[in-house]
Amino acid sequence: MLDFASPKREPTIRWNYAATRNAVTVARCILPPNPGVLLGASQLVLAVHMGEPFVMEYRLPGEDRLQSHLIEPGMMNVNPGNRPFFQAWENSPDILVIALDSRFAERVAVAAFERDCINDMPSIIGAKDNAALCFARLLDTEMAFERRGGTVISEAISAALTVHLVRRFCPETRPPLHGSGGLTPRQLRHVLDRIEDEIDGNLTTRALAFGTGLSGGHFMRAFKTSTGKTLHAYVIEQRIRRAQMLLADPDMPLAQIAYATGFSSQSHMNRHFGRLVGMTPGQFRRVIL
Repeated sequence: MLDFASPKREPTIRWNYAATRNAVTVARCILPPNPGVLLGASQLVLAVHMGEPFVMEYRLPGEDRLQSHLIEPGMMNVNPGNRPFFQAWENSPDILVIALDSRFAERVAVAAFERDCINDMPSIIGAKDNAALCFARLLDTEMAFERRGGTVISEAISAALTVHLVRRFCPETRPPLHGSGGLTPRQLRHVLDRIEDEIDGNLTTRALAFGTGLSGGHFMRAFKTSTGKTLHAYVIEQRIRRAQMLLADPDMPLAQIAYATGFSSQSHMNRHFGRLVGMTPGQFRRVIL
């Protein structure tokens, strides 16, 4: 699993430059030929192809069908964080990478659409999108130089890019109407922040509902209206996301990761991890390390 924000660069990649400012990383690099491996990154990644056309073979997450696509200059791939999938090519692609911290992207999505819809975004191969290309070039220009206010501008452009990608690629991005049963933006932010802060504990419907001033049943219905998911499904997804982050530590036992992410046992974590990620935690660790 690639981490574009890490100062330790992947040695097989030829880095022309890479710059990170808080939640935003921009890199220009040339990838080596790839006979076929699982690839992904810990960030939401927009990769714009800048070089000669090449054929990319891939299997989208959760699918067995091998597909191929001619990737031409200006085309882009988009992939949410912690979602590796099979990719292969013979050439050495020259790419511009925009990598956005997953939590930053989630906060932007919640502010714009009143729900975290980053996980709903599919993996996209070979898209043509002039607006996203403009945002990527703006970030490339801004991040290449150290100028006053650069961090503020870079995060503003990245927020706009995130909103655009969600609008373009997520299946449903119309904000819910809290008048028709959803949580207010303030209630939703409170609940999502509490889930993130207490993901290792026993998150109860009663405790979360109390913070919104709603009854348990009303809260459950409003949460699903706002997020498109049941509370249980959302919490499980967040536990698995936290587990993916902890699996980057090769010395942390799987049982300890299970308890640190609020699962009752390692087998409980394994069952949900396999269902959502498509591989066991051990297999995922071998991919990212």
